[in-house]
Amino acid sequence: MPHPTLGFIGLGLMSGPMTRRLLDAGFEVTVWNRTPAKTETLGSAGARVADSIGELVQGVDVVMLCLANTEVVETVVFGEGGVAEHGRHGQTLIDFSSSDPEATRDYATRLESRCGMRWVDCPVSGGVAGAEAGSLVMMAGGEAAQIDALRPLLAPLASRVTHMGPVGAGQVTKVCNQMVVGCQAAVLAEMVALATASGHAEHDPATLVEAYRPRQ
Repeated sequence: MPHPTLGFIGLGLMSGPMTRRLLDAGFEVTVWNRTPAKTETLGSAGARVADSIGELVQGVDVVMLCLANTEVVETVVFGEGGVAEHGRHGQTLIDFSSSDPEATRDYATRLESRCGMRWVDCPVSGGVAGAEAGSLVMMAGGEAAQIDALRPLLAPLASRVTHMGPVGAGQVTKVCNQMVVGCQAAVLAEMVALATASGHAEHDPATLVEAYRPRQ
């Protein structure tokens, strides 16, 4: 079965390595970025560079976003010349950005109503190293059958893709994930402060973190 054609909008620290992995896996990828200079390296690596969002959307089966925040997602999708103006029934939008869950549900409804595209929210965890290694953890919101159909194209990017529930559930999970990460950071800081107050200021605090690192 032939690969779906892919479009990637937003070429930051995460999406650059993600696009390269998709190219290496044999996918045809078209890219667009607000700053055209950021597309040059990927163009040299085999990606097709679109001159506009509309050109990208019209030439692919799946549109992928990895953008800075909720507001940027809304602008790219619903702004002048955006995804919604050019999308069509049968296409899927995958949003890897970390966005507001309620806004995500609204965007999904608006997009399908306007042009027939289906929305999957799929925020990621693992950082740049995970993007480069293809070991990201993905938390997906959308219909189960739809996400199952997307698993082959997500395979080069992630070590685990978990269906969390309907649209927006992926973003809710990412918020929970960030809460856990924040708590861990706070506990580590308190641990170092306690050790220092107890007379261990001469030791490198990093050794404390290493000593209590959970076994994998």
